Amino acid sequence: EQDEVAPFGIHSIARVGVTHRRKPGDWYGPQAICNVLHELNKKVKPLPDFSMVVCIDGNVFLDKIYKKVQRGNGVYIVMPVRLGLNQVEPEYLDCLKMLFELKSFCGVAGGQDYKALYFPGMLNPRSRDPSLLYLDPHFVNVAVPGKRVNYWIDSLKSSERATADHWL
Repeated sequence: EQDEVAPFGIHSIARVGVTHRRKPGDWYGPQAICNVLHELNKKVKPLPDFSMVVCIDGNVFLDKIYKKVQRGNGVYIVMPVRLGLNQVEPEYLDCLKMLFELKSFCGVAGGQDYKALYFPGMLNPRSRDPSLLYLDPHFVNVAVPGKRVNYWIDSLKSSERATADHWL
């Protein structure tokens, strides 16, 4: 029943994580969480005609993606990569800004052990001082009904808006 209510929720992740030698409360690195979410998507199939591709070691296999698209599937592509050792390296910032301008881009998840954030979007990406919007998955947020995204953005505390300086 939990899989139907929240197929990618923490309970579902913890249940599948055990099969990947992760105990509840363990840190899931980028590759581990992508693999667990991929397995959940295949198992639960929360959306019809939706598939997920995990690009391992930065390798994108376009033929694999094209096959899924040709079958009429929506495809969610995840690419677990490290953009720096202790911080995002400056040479990646312009590329990240461009990605946030893509309509199909779903955001960036990142962080360090036991301290991860999800960046779903950016305000004013072309300005000199763009602001990232972020969510901390360790805290519960109120669901945004329908397409009331502007209301959601306005409701975020200023601490949930990070400037480019916070990336470095």
